[in-house]
Amino acid sequence: PSPTKFMGGGAFMSEPAKKKAKVTVPKGYLMNVNGAVDKKYSNLPLLELIKQHPSALKGLSEKVDPLFQEINVKSIEKVTHEHTSYAVLKSIFESQLGSWKFYKAACAIKVMASLEEDGKRASDSTLNINKILDKKYEKMTFKEILKAPIDALSGLSERALKYLEPMHLTTIGKLADWKFCKWAEALVDLAKFENKRMES
Repeated sequence: PSPTKFMGGGAFMSEPAKKKAKVTVPKGYLMNVNGAVDKKYSNLPLLELIKQHPSALKGLSEKVDPLFQEINVKSIEKVTHEHTSYAVLKSIFESQLGSWKFYKAACAIKVMASLEEDGKRASDSTLNINKILDKKYEKMTFKEILKAPIDALSGLSERALKYLEPMHLTTIGKLADWKFCKWAEALVDLAKFENKRMES
């Protein structure tokens, strides 16, 4: 499929086909991402795949794309290394599923919850994650925060929460385990190691 470009106002538009340097496909390669993406995208290289809208992930219908756009998630990938050649992809999409900050925060909270020692915070500790939490959740343990509703994450508007509701993301723990974010994150991470010319 032709890569899609977000044009604003909830619209996607196909870019005109461009001539690409012909790449000889070596024989013997076995890896695939078929379980993570719809069949029509399975032949794309990672660097093209991560530019697609979220519904390219297997199990997400095209109906969810407008929902994701409402919460400022417009494709699978988000470029964070703005001063590398990889950052050229940022011109296509600004906010993406694989590095959505609320998902990343939920994952980090889950990791720390598994390492937290109950009742053993140092009396002089100033450790906090107040920049990502609603005020009433700031003093809770990581384990308690993990069970909290996703509106405990500061910055998610009521409108965003409305659009997330059909996705059944009721707690921060469920967001941390959401398979579509995990798949998107893995595709983005692996794309950094893809060689466009199939060279070793």
